Amino acid sequence: MLSYQDNAVTSTIEQFITMAAEFDMMSTGETIKTFFEQNPAHEGIVVTDTSYPVGLIMRNNFFQKLGSLYGNSLYLKRPISILMDTHFMTADVKEQLSGFGSSAMSREPGKRYDYVLAFDGRKYVGVISIHRFLDELSKLNEAQISLLKDQHKKLITLNEQEQKLRRKIEYQADSVRNLLDNADQGFLWFGSDLVIKKDFSYKCSEIFNSQVGGCDYLELMSNFWADDKIDVCRLTFDSFFKNSSSLTDNVYLMLLPQSCQINNRHIAIQYRRIDHKGKKALMVILSDQTERVKMQEALEFDRYRQRLIIKTFSSQSQIRQLINDITNHLNGSWQDLISDKSTVTEGLQSLFRTVHTYKGELAQFGFLRSSDKIHECEDKLMELMNNIGAATFEQIKSIMTSYSAVDVLKADLDTIREMTGSDIFGSAEKLIIEASKLTELLTKVKARETPINSAEVVRLISGLRYQSLKKIFEDYHDYISWLAGRLNKSMPSYVVDGDDVEVDPIMLQDFLHSIVHIFRNAMDHGLETDEERLESGKPIGGLIECLISKNSDSVSISIRDDGRGLNINQIRHKAVKLGLINAEQEYSVEENSLTQLIFSDCFSTKDSISNISGRGVGMSAVRAACDSLGGSIDVLSKPNHGTSVIITLPINRCYV
Repeated sequence: MLSYQDNAVTSTIEQFITMAAEFDMMSTGETIKTFFEQNPAHEGIVVTDTSYPVGLIMRNNFFQKLGSLYGNSLYLKRPISILMDTHFMTADVKEQLSGFGSSAMSREPGKRYDYVLAFDGRKYVGVISIHRFLDELSKLNEAQISLLKDQHKKLITLNEQEQKLRRKIEYQADSVRNLLDNADQGFLWFGSDLVIKKDFSYKCSEIFNSQVGGCDYLELMSNFWADDKIDVCRLTFDSFFKNSSSLTDNVYLMLLPQSCQINNRHIAIQYRRIDHKGKKALMVILSDQTERVKMQEALEFDRYRQRLIIKTFSSQSQIRQLINDITNHLNGSWQDLISDKSTVTEGLQSLFRTVHTYKGELAQFGFLRSSDKIHECEDKLMELMNNIGAATFEQIKSIMTSYSAVDVLKADLDTIREMTGSDIFGSAEKLIIEASKLTELLTKVKARETPINSAEVVRLISGLRYQSLKKIFEDYHDYISWLAGRLNKSMPSYVVDGDDVEVDPIMLQDFLHSIVHIFRNAMDHGLETDEERLESGKPIGGLIECLISKNSDSVSISIRDDGRGLNINQIRHKAVKLGLINAEQEYSVEENSLTQLIFSDCFSTKDSISNISGRGVGMSAVRAACDSLGGSIDVLSKPNHGTSVIITLPINRCYV
């Protein structure tokens, strides 16, 4: 590297400026990898846009990212703009050494040795390597000490030199201690024996409410971690200290818990490898995130309240009907689902589907705390279904009577009352009619030359409550957005297209309730994570498309996603496990027959249950709703291209 200024300037940073390698931001990660491999002395590179620096890539950070999960696939073929660090430190060439050194070394540990970009006014002139800066500064200090010794040669004795050096060392140690004790983080470290060294920061004592020096780290953390987590950490530490490759050290450190609750505080945990007397050691950095977590929780609660109020006013009629349905259900009408079936077991399955649907609808309309309550009820019903032996009516009754509509809905309804100052759902229901519909009805009546019979009056008035099927499906946009947030996925493009068909929402009530299951499956099972989509060459977010078409005697609804598609092998193995097909038939059953199994009760390819999906009853509820209308449902899927659910309903069952 070439020096920007060869003349020594003792008071400013100008003497430490060098030129680093520069690469355009559209260069690929593979280019940078080749450069670093061919130039081992270079600590990093400067990323430019039209010759102006816009970011940094340091060698260590670069290879750490390549070593992460999907690192090579994500970064080597893509522009380095996704790798660069845009939050870099800058300095003016006239900046004093004392101020610069303090600023540079007070950066967060992970960036402490990154390049600092130097500017002369607004002109970029090079970088300052912190490693070189420290080396050169050390040499300058040594030269100054040597000069001082020469000037006071006759007056300074060896004893005085020793005392001065000792005082300097003690001062430096005190400065470091003062820095650590006044930092808003806890610092401690230990070697392979996991015993915490005595020189830990004051913040550690505050976090743990005790002195931690001399304690075994895992014994200390056993007060806050479960036994299985302690066992995993013990194995991880053992592997870390035996590992001889610094490149794979970070892989082990990634397996360790990154946060926990300590004495009612939210603590973030970072691990850094350090060397002590030629041996590997580990520094632990503890950051109190309690206030930040509280702010996030407050922000989430505010978002929840905003969404709930918006849904309350935009979907008041649907929510009122849902509240009435749930109230009637929990007040005893659930028993009808049991009595309508030939066995209690069949009735329990029907009840479980209904409860599962209510949970999804509550979440759709922003009643998240009510949805969580229904999820608890669902857990107990699932446990009853999984028990050996047939469930009894008394067991079901014991569960259902422990949940009252008042308790389930109270938290969300209280929030609505608090924000609106009124009991919106306690007042009489109002039907909002578009002015154009009323005008059209009056025109038809006035145009009649003969009296209108009662049947036609019923038909005309019933038409006032008809709604556009496209509009009904467009209202699911917010629900899909909420699902994306809960699943940590990007919001997909949501498209509703096709014929503008008007339907009677009361006649289609059960069917429209069940549709939430299709969207939940599309978001949870169908669409991949952002990383998976990047890996397979797909755009982040994905697509969910609803296409509505009207034929002479039917209405067709297609709901398609561009996700991973159905996993036929997974469906096949799960079907054998559940006894839906014989093991001997496992590979002879046609693919079309296997895909139809997703509509079976309690069939799910997920191994775990969440409040989003995993029960295996959602799609069976959709089929039951279609069957009750005399309709049909089918599914088409192609690996890595997505899944389409196609529903056909008789047109005479969509409105009067």
